[in-house]
Amino acid sequence: MTTDATPQGARPNDAEAQQAAPALKSLLHAFCHLDKAPKALAEVQTHLGIDGIYLQYQNLLGDQAADQLVAAASTSMQKHKVALKKALKALSAQAPCTETSLTLAGKPYQAVLINELEEKHVDGRVLFLSQSPLPAASQLQAAADGIFTGLVATQLKLQIALLQNNLRYQVIWSESMEWAKTVEVANNDFFKSLMQRSSLIVNASCAAIYIHSARARHSEPPQNGGQWLYRHLDPALLEQVIAAQGDLDFFCPEQTTTRFFTPTDSPELVALGSFMLVPVRRNEQILASLVLLKPKAAFGILDEIYVSQLLNQTLSNIERHALLSELKVTNQKILEEKQEQLSLIDKLESTQQQLMQSEKMASIGQLAAGVAHEINNPIGYVSSNINSLSNYVKDLLKVIEQAEQVAGESEDPGMQEKITGLIEEYDIEFLKSDINELLRESQEGIKRVKHIVQDLKDFSHVEQAEMQLADLHKCLDSTLNIVNNELKYTCTIEKRYGQIPHIECVSSQLNQVFMNLLVNAGHAIEKEGLIIVETLREGDQVKVKITDNGKGIDPKNMRKLFEPFFTTKPVGKGTGLGLSISYGIVQKHHGHIEVESTLGKGTTFTITLPIQQPEQPGETPAAGGNQ
Repeated sequence: MTTDATPQGARPNDAEAQQAAPALKSLLHAFCHLDKAPKALAEVQTHLGIDGIYLQYQNLLGDQAADQLVAAASTSMQKHKVALKKALKALSAQAPCTETSLTLAGKPYQAVLINELEEKHVDGRVLFLSQSPLPAASQLQAAADGIFTGLVATQLKLQIALLQNNLRYQVIWSESMEWAKTVEVANNDFFKSLMQRSSLIVNASCAAIYIHSARARHSEPPQNGGQWLYRHLDPALLEQVIAAQGDLDFFCPEQTTTRFFTPTDSPELVALGSFMLVPVRRNEQILASLVLLKPKAAFGILDEIYVSQLLNQTLSNIERHALLSELKVTNQKILEEKQEQLSLIDKLESTQQQLMQSEKMASIGQLAAGVAHEINNPIGYVSSNINSLSNYVKDLLKVIEQAEQVAGESEDPGMQEKITGLIEEYDIEFLKSDINELLRESQEGIKRVKHIVQDLKDFSHVEQAEMQLADLHKCLDSTLNIVNNELKYTCTIEKRYGQIPHIECVSSQLNQVFMNLLVNAGHAIEKEGLIIVETLREGDQVKVKITDNGKGIDPKNMRKLFEPFFTTKPVGKGTGLGLSISYGIVQKHHGHIEVESTLGKGTTFTITLPIQQPEQPGETPAAGGNQ
């Protein structure tokens, strides 16, 4: 029952109220949360010397709904909260200050209700209760001001804290998203950073992450080969939680969604708070299990969303980098294959050019052999005819001598005069001396032609396609005769032949090598120079050295010397295949070719060949020839 009345008894004066107000305001600034309200109101109650305080307010605390009415009572009034709520509902809220009387549990109380203060923007009211006379209205008003001032300060603090927390979250979230874009591989550093950032995002006080072993089956418990990482969490307590939940249930690989649970097995585990278990999965493989802990609050759906977004971003980036790495490896393989194909194409073109050059040389050799054969027949009968003619001339000269002798012994002056006139008229004495010289020169010329033809046949050797024993000196001599016209105007040839045996080779191919080197040596000599051809034996090998004192080779060209199509000669004077073909021929003979050159002084090519070719599987040694 509520009635209007004026409280009786002694009250503090206005001066006392003004002195008490600052102390009450300071006291109520510590009024931070609802659970601290009864104690704070009890302290105000003691200060005022009354029996109780009951408070109602709306929209003050950040963690309350906008339309929720919040009530608080001092410690002595906690048991009367229901009755006070009903009594307060019946009171008029129009007057700023209303005096009334109440009966609670059969006891009468004097009461003063102070309504909301518009200037403080507080939607609330406070009821002061006492069985003895209440303090002065001004003191109660000052107490109400202190209470509402504390509530306003609390609201501002909560709003500031909320803004700070939101700003902190935005910074953490933005930085975490940037970090997620840089993650490339799921290693221990990644899992450690993931645990730390997830804890900060959901404001978890503790965390741990279990990294599953790639070798272990997903259905196995975490003791089988995995690794734990911790953040502010006691491993022993976590083991108790895992044991209470069950290993296989705690790390169930079929679990694809986040799970929330609170341990209930013991007070110690209950005190740990709320757990959130997040599986870290990539495709169908579980990589890790993330454990987050809040001791004094429960996880919500937003926490799950935030952590899921962070996981999706990082794992997507890891997948992208994995695909990019695979693509890079594939592109590198394709590039290498392309380079290999280009190299094979170059080799094929080089081989084709060398084959064409070899076929060309073979055709020239066949043509030379055919021409030599065709020339050999007429040279044969010309040589025979000159020999016969020489004999006939000798006989004729004898006849002339006999005629001169007969004319000198004849007593017929007319005959002597006629024969003498004929001898003088046809200059028989000159003919006798000159005709023998002409015949000798003709016979020598025929011999030289026959020698050149034979050298041409020896050089071509078109009938020889297999390895046979050959005399390198003879090969060198025939080649020198062939290229003599190329060298005789600028070079002097000096032979330094050593004692070497016949070697197993294809002589026509080696002739081509010797010709290429001799022609190159001649081209290196601009005016007058010397070419030295030297042979010697070293163990089971022979060496052929061709040295010139020409202009030498630039060191920068030494590495490219035997490459196909490389030439330093002017356009139209070299194909760039001579040394390349020579190198290939020597290689086929199981030998090697070396070059030493000094710019401005000359060059030496050294060809090293085995005396006997190594036997190849299925082959029989070459036959024929004496050393």
